Amino acid sequence: MSEMTPATRIVRLVLFVGLVAWMNFGPFYRQVLDGDNQHMREFRMYGTRARRTCQVHFEQKQKDAWKPVSRWEIEGYSFQKFPGRARRMLDKPKDALAAGRRLCGALGEDSELRYRMRCGHVRDGWGEWDVSEDLCAGGGR
Repeated sequence: MSEMTPATRIVRLVLFVGLVAWMNFGPFYRQVLDGDNQHMREFRMYGTRARRTCQVHFEQKQKDAWKPVSRWEIEGYSFQKFPGRARRMLDKPKDALAAGRRLCGALGEDSELRYRMRCGHVRDGWGEWDVSEDLCAGGGR
C-alpha cells in the first residue's frame, strides 16, 4: 500500500475535525446556547420510549390504611429472574388494570387493591396522580 502524502494527511485531518465539529455543534447550539432552529441537529434521549412514561404504585387496604404492595414479590420475581418489558412497563391505564387483576388473583378476590398512576413526558414533567377504584371488586376504573 502506498504511503500518504502530507497533503492527504492534512485533508483527512480537516475532514475528520469538520465531521466531529458538525456532529457536536447541533446539540451544543440547542442545549448550551439555547438555540431553537428546526434544521439543527438535536440530541434526544429516550426520543421514542419516554413519551408516555408512567409511575404506577399498587396499594392494599389493611386496617383502614392503604399500604404499598410490591407486585414483583407477589408475582414471584427477583433480581435473578426479571420479567420482560411488556410486563414491566405499564404505559396505559388498561395495562395497570390488567396488572392489578393479576395481583388480585394472587392476593385473593376478597382483598381491596387500588393503583395510583401518573404519566408524563420527560420534558413536560409528571401529571396528576390518578387513583383507581377497588380492582378486586371487579370495577377497576
